[in-house]
Amino acid sequence: MTEKTIRPNAVGTYEEFETMVGGEGTDHYTTVDEESTDDDTSYVESDIEDQRDTFGMEACGLPANAIISKLSLWARMRRESILDARVYMMIISGATEQLSDSIITISGYNVWSWDHETDPNTGEAWTIAAVDAVELGLKISTGVACTQLWGVITYTVPTGSFGVVI
Repeated sequence: MTEKTIRPNAVGTYEEFETMVGGEGTDHYTTVDEESTDDDTSYVESDIEDQRDTFGMEACGLPANAIISKLSLWARMRRESILDARVYMMIISGATEQLSDSIITISGYNVWSWDHETDPNTGEAWTIAAVDAVELGLKISTGVACTQLWGVITYTVPTGSFGVVI
């Protein structure tokens, strides 16, 4: 199995979080797209219930014959206040929006992940086209800050070839 990391590179369907700190320009994805975390240097945050931020992701660039076994969403987050904070990881694939179970964040930044072995839009194995069109993000239940968000694609590339040469 091989893994490929993809990072936000575009505004998604939702850009609702109330605060953006750092980043480049005014687009929220620029605050969570870094390869190495910068914690409170750049982040998005909200304490308004049901606000969402989703991000278009860079193309995966996998070989055409790659077999995708899993897409995982990863996020580095912290609570925004003294109280426990709750957030849902969110994936948009085609016309389907899917939420993780509620995550209780704690003080200080920590990393959480959420795995998808099938495309929630089709219920079938992921295709390269579906991964290239996916949006990843978060939905707030109570106050959370997110400094880094990324996807990890787990895949294999079949070896050898079969066929008839004419």
